[in-house]
Amino acid sequence: GAGTHVAYVYVGTPPQRVSVILDTGSSNTAFPCTGCQGCGQHEDPYWDRSASSTAQVSSCQQCVGDYTCTAAERCVFSQYYAEGSGWTAYQVEDTFYVGVPVQQGTAADKKHDDVSIDFSFGCVQSQTGLFVTQPEDGIMGMAMSDATLVPQLAKKGLIPHETFSLCFSYDGGYMVLGG
Repeated sequence: GAGTHVAYVYVGTPPQRVSVILDTGSSNTAFPCTGCQGCGQHEDPYWDRSASSTAQVSSCQQCVGDYTCTAAERCVFSQYYAEGSGWTAYQVEDTFYVGVPVQQGTAADKKHDDVSIDFSFGCVQSQTGLFVTQPEDGIMGMAMSDATLVPQLAKKGLIPHETFSLCFSYDGGYMVLGG
């Protein structure tokens, strides 16, 4: 959408592209998954958990952050924003690829393992407001929290510092992780 900062991440094995709004005010990463009801049409198809051989639905003992444990042993959590939009998701862990283009629908090349991480995110099942109408698939929380991508990359030793920066230009820009 207008006024947002967007990144592309690749999730799963084989990787599926997901466009996410970068949100420095929250710590949750979430995007619509297959089966999402009333979630709108976005840049990419809904992320398909069943198409990834490495996706794991988090059990209640494995959950990260604030969640409700369902009878089906799924971690369900929600996020709502000041302008009235929001989403509800269940937690999944899968391989996230950042920093390199990975061809959608193919197995990730082994040389890209150094920019991948097992990462927990929300598999959105319902959403409201701007999340339904925005072109981007989902959101990636970038607030300083142990659960966000930057601290997880630093903990794994993939970046030297728990920092990131954004550089904007009229025709795009870039994000630097760890430096």
